[in-house]
Amino acid sequence: MAVFTTIRESTYTQLGKLVTSGEVTEAALRNYYRTEVKKARNRISKLKNERIVKEYGKQDLPRFLSEKNLTTTAALLHEIADLNRFLNKKTSLESGLKRQKESRLKNLHEMGVDIDEDNYSLWDQFIRWFNLSEYSKKFEYEEVVVQDVFEEAVKSEKSTPAEWEKLFRKYAKHEDKKSRRRSYR
Repeated sequence: MAVFTTIRESTYTQLGKLVTSGEVTEAALRNYYRTEVKKARNRISKLKNERIVKEYGKQDLPRFLSEKNLTTTAALLHEIADLNRFLNKKTSLESGLKRQKESRLKNLHEMGVDIDEDNYSLWDQFIRWFNLSEYSKKFEYEEVVVQDVFEEAVKSEKSTPAEWEKLFRKYAKHEDKKSRRRSYR
């Protein structure tokens, strides 16, 4: 058990040093990986549950290689580091997702964003899309525009990225007109 604890608490660099010094064998690492990857896959399957996805939004979940695909010690160490990172994340458990959701809702309400339990999942999808879109740079410091677009999307029942993009294009045109007016005064 002491070896498992050492592996679990070590970073990639520390694990490399332990293997190099002979304190931890590759066999012990492989045994640890087999045991812990079962835990991780069990958590991942729970997080993919339809009820969890509906309530907390879709999660970015890792994929772990099977042990036979890990032919080098370096590859094994990388997978163990990723595995430990996932298992130590609070959001790898439903209780962590619940706390994160409560915290996000509280922060959003403090910022004046009208998000509730019913539209939280839509907000989560919307903000993930927004952060990857070209509009995230244009409206980076315009929280009001992001809130307005989301509220308009909810009112008009627009729930796809293509529909959100049209709404942002409309706001972008409006902002461009406002900025041109200011520059000529």
